[in-house]
Amino acid sequence: MRHVYAIYDVKAKLSQLLRLVKEGETVIISDRGKPQFEIVLYKQPKNLSDRIQDLTNRGLIQPATHAPLQPVADIKGAVDRFLLSREEEKIEGKK
Repeated sequence: MRHVYAIYDVKAKLSQLLRLVKEGETVIISDRGKPQFEIVLYKQPKNLSDRIQDLTNRGLIQPATHAPLQPVADIKGAVDRFLLSREEEKIEGKK
């Protein structure tokens, strides 16, 4: 069931309205007689994919429209050379 309250009434009855929401009711807040807001119970997503789907459904994010990025160059040993240079910097810094 939906309950409609003016902003003034919501300020005075917030605890009561939150109790209604916990019981599964929907509370609509009106401003100058026009519905503006809806208070509903928050449902924690079970996992990341559910959260992503929820954000997509709400229009807050969009699915990727391009192919996954590919490396520009595949230079063998680049990570090893980077880590070695870091170690050399540490040794030189201690001297």
